[in-house]
Amino acid sequence: EEKKIIKAADKLTAYIKCRVELSRGNPEFETASEIILKAIDTMECNELKYFMENYFSSFLSSLDENVMSARG
Repeated sequence: EEKKIIKAADKLTAYIKCRVELSRGNPEFETASEIILKAIDTMECNELKYFMENYFSSFLSSLDENVMSARG
């Protein structure tokens, strides 16, 4: 169980890094982003799935956008 969560966290960290680089206009991370997302989608880790469904989008938003979203 612990190994599975660590592996999921590694994939998540790599995916976040790719998405941040893409948001900065660095197209070199496009292929890596797609490959890692496919790996994430096939992992059998409920914690990772929950995180992706409920929290991941906030990593792609600015702090101001997150605050405004939380206020409703």
